[in-house]
Amino acid sequence: MKNLGILLIIATAAVGVSNANANINKSPSKLHTLKGEAPSGTNILSVEAVSPLPFNKSYAALTDAQKEIVRSKYENLGVNDTPPFPSRGLKSIYAPVISVNKSLGKVGELRLIATVDENGRVGNIVVKETPSKALSKRAIRSLKNASFDAASCDGAPCEMTFPMAIKFQ
Repeated sequence: MKNLGILLIIATAAVGVSNANANINKSPSKLHTLKGEAPSGTNILSVEAVSPLPFNKSYAALTDAQKEIVRSKYENLGVNDTPPFPSRGLKSIYAPVISVNKSLGKVGELRLIATVDENGRVGNIVVKETPSKALSKRAIRSLKNASFDAASCDGAPCEMTFPMAIKFQ
């Protein structure tokens, strides 16, 4: 298995994953980790990714500062608008993709845009960039299987896109 290093998830919806050593000190907020399995011969869990956003919280459970990180990835969001977000947190969509890439060992950026309808169901998904077809297939499956809290536009449920981006190094 190739060592992919620590992944850094910089934001949420348009989540960028990169080399942690180069970016950790640039983040103004507390970092959260996504832990994997302990490597053979140790009980210390591996760190799969780090993010200024917790991996196990819904949008409603985020702090105001964390919600601003999410909102910053969207243009034209009104004061009363909220973007779609995985109901069980980012872990539900990122962990399966990271797990698959551990076995593939691909390097590069995975970028997708999913349309989430007013009921929180993922419809159309467009792959913008991928280091591997197998990786993009797993990301599509993760997005399709995830339950989302629907976006709201001026307080009413609405359709909105959810961008997903991970950079594997």
